[in-house]
Amino acid sequence: MFEPEPYEPVNDPENGSMDAEALSAELLKLRKENTVMRKMSEDALRAKEDYRQKYMEIEKAFAPTMEELTAANKSLEEADEILEEIQGKVDQAESSKTAADQLYQQANEENARLTEIVDDLDKQIEAAKSGLAKAEEDNERTQQEAEKLRVSLEQAKGATEEMNREKHDLLKSHAETTSALRKEIEEEKKMLEEAKAQVVKFSAEASTAKQQLAELQKEVAELQKAAVESSAAMETLHADLAKTADGMKTAQDTVAKLEAENAAKPEPKSQLIPGVGVGALVTGAALLLLRAISKPRSN
Repeated sequence: MFEPEPYEPVNDPENGSMDAEALSAELLKLRKENTVMRKMSEDALRAKEDYRQKYMEIEKAFAPTMEELTAANKSLEEADEILEEIQGKVDQAESSKTAADQLYQQANEENARLTEIVDDLDKQIEAAKSGLAKAEEDNERTQQEAEKLRVSLEQAKGATEEMNREKHDLLKSHAETTSALRKEIEEEKKMLEEAKAQVVKFSAEASTAKQQLAELQKEVAELQKAAVESSAAMETLHADLAKTADGMKTAQDTVAKLEAENAAKPEPKSQLIPGVGVGALVTGAALLLLRAISKPRSN
C-alpha cells in the first residue's frame, strides 16, 4: 500500500513566517497529498467493495463459516467508519495546514490500523477459503456417496422388479399347478368311484365264486370219495381178473387134456353142440365171466 511522505512544513526561522514560494510549494504539496489521500480513500473504497463482494461470495458458498464472516463484516464496518473519518479529515485538510498535519498523522495511524484490519481480513478470507475447500471436498464426498446410493437404489429397484416378475411367474405357475391338481383330483375321484363300483361288482362276483367254490369243493369231495371207491373196485377187479386168468389157464389145460384124451379114444358120438369145439365153449364161458365181473357193484 502507498505510504505518503511525512509532512515537513517550511518555516522562516528569522521572522516565523512562510514566503509565497514556500507557501505555494506547501499548498502544491498539500494538494498532491490530498490527491494521494483521495486516491488512497478510493483504493480503500474499492478494496472495501472487493472485500464486500468476496464476503458475499463466501457467505453464499460457505455457510458454516458465518461466524468468521460476521467478524469480517464487523471489521469492514469498522473500516467504513475509519474511511468516513478519513474522508472528513481529508476535506478538513484543504482548509487548514494544521488540520492537514493532524489528519495526515491520523491517516497514517488509521492506515496502519486499516492495514492490520485488511491483513486480518486476508487471514479470515484464507481461513474461509480453506473451509470452503474443505466444504467442497465434503460436498464431493457427499456427491460420491449420493452416486453410490443412487446406484444401490437402481440395483435395488432392478432386484425388486425381478422379484415382482418372479412372484408373478410363481403365482401363474401356482395357479396352473392348482388347476392341474384340481383336474387330477376330479379324475382321481372319478376313478375312485369306478373302483368302488368295481369293488362292489368284484365283491358280488367273489361271493358267487365262493359259493361255486364251495359247490366245487363238495363235488371234489364226492369225486374223491367215488375215486376211492373206484380204486377199491379196480383192485377187486384186478384180483378177479387174475383169478379169471388162472381159471382160464386151468380150463385151457383141462381142455387140452380132454382133447388129448379124446384123440386117444375111438370117436364116440359127441354130446357137444354140433360144430362147436371144446375150445369155443371155454372161450365163451370166459367172456361171460368177464362181463359179469365188469358190471358195477352196488353199494
